[in-house]
Amino acid sequence: MAFGDVLSTGSNNTLNIPASFSPAAAVTVAVGNLIVVFVVEQTSLTVTGVTDNLGNSYSAFNAGTLGGSSSGRAFWSLATVAGSSTPVAACTSSAHNASIDVAVYEGPFAASPLDANPANTVDTSSPYTSPLTGTLAQADELLVAYYMSSSGTAWSAPSQGSISVQAAAASANGCIVGAVVAATTSTSIDVTQTSVGNAMQGIGSFKQAAADTLFAQGCM
Repeated sequence: MAFGDVLSTGSNNTLNIPASFSPAAAVTVAVGNLIVVFVVEQTSLTVTGVTDNLGNSYSAFNAGTLGGSSSGRAFWSLATVAGSSTPVAACTSSAHNASIDVAVYEGPFAASPLDANPANTVDTSSPYTSPLTGTLAQADELLVAYYMSSSGTAWSAPSQGSISVQAAAASANGCIVGAVVAATTSTSIDVTQTSVGNAMQGIGSFKQAAADTLFAQGCM
């Protein structure tokens, strides 16, 4: 497997948001993998954080809302514990739709991997365009973009990379896209969806471990 390849995915959708929301099946992770979790809710934002049964720590991307009625938030973790992971999003339970997407990416990533993390944006028609990353710190990075809308139709045709995972519930539809880049140029990613109304999108970039670090690890 190469840097940035998708190793494992999981998803789930529900008509009633639970207090603890997880994918339908566990994902497999190894130490040094990047885990990305995206939660979409048909209500104002209630998700406050993500944990998993292995004890990996999660940090939030930016949060955004859609039309004042749906919301989404993405989280990431650089895995320090390997095994079968069940990420759990902490939400406020309610009679609203929700979806959760989880994608695990191959490393090796830098010890402090997050580089670009711009504010989320709202787009009014397909194709939906993520924010620009801004100039990246290094050429070899993984871009992870996430998208949400109130349409239940499938996402398709990213302008670069591929759709890692998507899950749709009525009025709470999300997807995650991954793309490895080889230049520091500021970049955005488009995706297509047959949807009416607004969509929210966000993006982050994650640095590959430096070559000298990889060499040192190989000599241990």
